[in-house]
Amino acid sequence: MKKWIMLACSFFLFLVGCSNEPKGVKDFSGYLIMVDTTSQTVLVSEFIPSTEERVPLVASYTITKDTKLIGTSGKKYAFADLSVGFLVDPYHTGQVMESYPTQATATTLIIHDDEASIEKAKALSIAIQELNHSSQWLVVSLEKEKTDVYEVSLVELFGSDQPVTFKVDIKNNQVVE
Repeated sequence: MKKWIMLACSFFLFLVGCSNEPKGVKDFSGYLIMVDTTSQTVLVSEFIPSTEERVPLVASYTITKDTKLIGTSGKKYAFADLSVGFLVDPYHTGQVMESYPTQATATTLIIHDDEASIEKAKALSIAIQELNHSSQWLVVSLEKEKTDVYEVSLVELFGSDQPVTFKVDIKNNQVVE
């Protein structure tokens, strides 16, 4: 009987250890608004609808060789594959520097890589390229208006609270308004 109990416990521990669940503490979902290849960091901005009156969550994550970069499709990514605009679910070690934006080491970064999320990422990336690169921008809204055209509204992280709005044609890779 003891052998069966030990065998069942061992099997349970094996299953838990082989879980596909992300390791670490889940943080907020948000958009990559900066990818820094020099420091191997990404800046993630929480999506805050313009109807909410609060300070958005923003966090900087260091990506290490141990960080798992995984798509919602199951695809594995490398740091070089990361792009401004991706919607991500970051997980971290649990140790967070108290700063604004907060800073942590990522254990897992889940990239939303379904077709709709990739289209939104492209629209957001095109819009951010039109802006002052010395500033960091937060997403206020990101809505599909019609086929291949998105309306993107952004606000400066440490600046004016007035949003800047663009109409982006993702088929032609350009801002049209």
